[in-house]
Amino acid sequence: RSSAASDVYKRQEYGATLRSDMAFLLSGRGFRKPKAWSLISPRTFFVSFSKNSKPQKGDKNAILFSALKHQTPLTLRELLEFGQEPSKWTFLMSAQFLQRELPIRIAKRVRELERLPHGLANVPSIIRLIALYTHSFWELMEFDEIKTEVEEQRFTTVLEKILEAHSTVREHIADGLQELVEQKKLEGKPLSERADLRPYLDSFYLTRIGLRLLAGQHVKLHSKNEGYVGIIQRECYPIKIAKEAAEDAADMCRLNYGEAPKVIFLGDQSIHFPYVPSHLYYIFFELLKNSMRAVCEIHGRANELPPVTMTFGEGDEFVTVKISDQGGDAQIMEHDGRPPMAGYGHGLPFSRLYTRYFGGDLNLLSVQGFGTDAYVDISKLGNIDEQLP
Repeated sequence: RSSAASDVYKRQEYGATLRSDMAFLLSGRGFRKPKAWSLISPRTFFVSFSKNSKPQKGDKNAILFSALKHQTPLTLRELLEFGQEPSKWTFLMSAQFLQRELPIRIAKRVRELERLPHGLANVPSIIRLIALYTHSFWELMEFDEIKTEVEEQRFTTVLEKILEAHSTVREHIADGLQELVEQKKLEGKPLSERADLRPYLDSFYLTRIGLRLLAGQHVKLHSKNEGYVGIIQRECYPIKIAKEAAEDAADMCRLNYGEAPKVIFLGDQSIHFPYVPSHLYYIFFELLKNSMRAVCEIHGRANELPPVTMTFGEGDEFVTVKISDQGGDAQIMEHDGRPPMAGYGHGLPFSRLYTRYFGGDLNLLSVQGFGTDAYVDISKLGNIDEQLP
């Protein structure tokens, strides 16, 4: 009953928001407000509006109307099964879906960026980022309806360009945050510790994962790669990815500290399931990097560094990987002056978003003064929808 009541509330809340946005657009924006507006449902007006000709480039209303549409979440299994035997029909259907879906998701991101609080939306780096997403929105909106193989190939080229253009989004956000901090200091109004931007950024980044996943999947379906369906590996072995991530994290650690703790692998190393290996690599690399940094900072003068361990276990629905270190609780501490391996400080939040995107999770448990255990739960069945905000 409580779930049903929650659904009703969400529909009412969505309807109220939609009516508010529509009313704003209809007042002084070139639209004529109908008599008896209260008798016209937002859905009816929206459908009739969407049937009109293509909006003109630069029309902000087009982004708003696209942002009001519902996203279509997919499961990993659906992506895998759809691309098992790629053909001209598969490519065409995929391109037609993305031509409808991606503008909706991009438009939602534009609105999110424009609504960032505490003045973050007005700093130069975020303004440039809004312009980037707006440009990509219009690239997709202005593309003719895809009906032929040639048009699909042209559309794939557009997707490749968008993926490349958006590869530096995280740097834009990091620069924007730094600009905001400096701006607040100049104004004599330091950014309050209570000004928590994380929920807004998490929502933005979660959908960014989906944008790159869908576009990347379509692009990679055109390339034959043994054992892969697009960017999804049919038999993804976490142990193999973990070993690669451990080597790279150790190289970075030695570069910054002159040494690196050994990584010991325990548990069931035969576990495999369909997954996106680049997601697992990012999660493992960030967690191992943080563990190695913590160990070096705490035990840097010891004759021998205590090892980091990775333990693999499998259940009916989830695979769990535990990463344990003896680096005190530095894994989850905030640093005023960040050491070289700490980067932008986004590694753990991003890792958590990657695990949650297909229904998994990441949790940290710390024994004060001793070390930290990171538990990575990964949904192995591929039957959970994208977790879209």
